[in-house]
Amino acid sequence: MEFPSFGHGNAKLPSSTLTFSLPAGFSCPGANLCLSRAIHPEDGPIHIQDGPNTIFRCSAATDELRPSVSNARWRNYRLVDAAIRDGSISALLQGGVALNARSFTTHLRWFVSGDCYSPSLRDAILECASATPGLIHYAYTKNLPLWLKGDELLPLPTNFRLTASWGGRFDFLLEQGLFPRTARVVNTMEEAASAGLPVDFDDRHAWAAEPMHFCHLVHGTQPRGSASGAAIRARAKAGQFTGYSTKTRNHDLTATLLP
Repeated sequence: MEFPSFGHGNAKLPSSTLTFSLPAGFSCPGANLCLSRAIHPEDGPIHIQDGPNTIFRCSAATDELRPSVSNARWRNYRLVDAAIRDGSISALLQGGVALNARSFTTHLRWFVSGDCYSPSLRDAILECASATPGLIHYAYTKNLPLWLKGDELLPLPTNFRLTASWGGRFDFLLEQGLFPRTARVVNTMEEAASAGLPVDFDDRHAWAAEPMHFCHLVHGTQPRGSASGAAIRARAKAGQFTGYSTKTRNHDLTATLLP
């Protein structure tokens, strides 16, 4: 069996975090305000196509302007989609984790890019978490109905943490308070403070045992003329956080936002 690829950390996450990705936008049935896709025309360069309601561009889509990143995510998608159809999705994911996990691996973030788009994929991820109790598994999602049974969150393994993200097609479910852990994107620290939310820079709120509501500062390349783009430029002018890089990794990014 050919297994999907996993990463070991990135500019935001330490190498102890295993990461899994699918193509941004194309595998995100709940996306709305963040909907963006990397389009590969037959002739011409790869470019970003934002959705009709996009107000903050998905940074994962921008990453796919690099062909190597895009190719790896589409390969994962093809493998996952084929395995869903033939019923081997659990074996595919568990085999991929077993092949890629290292002695220092402590966490697994599902969907650094993309989202869980299928009940079969969801069930396989939860089975994978149950089969690897030594790892903390976590994921963000805007495909909220997939994780509900009626008005209740589906039972989750104790080592799996789910964050429901605002800005999607199903925000009305968040308004009903059905998810104990949520995240939203804000433009400024003042906006976060006004909402009474802590800002997360390293996913610690996404995988902590105790669920809570938190937010992320918008970052990365944004649509022209957008408020999100203006906020990032203002932070850049003030020498504050504008995005993740090897320079920011393993640093206390909160300090970059202090006066």
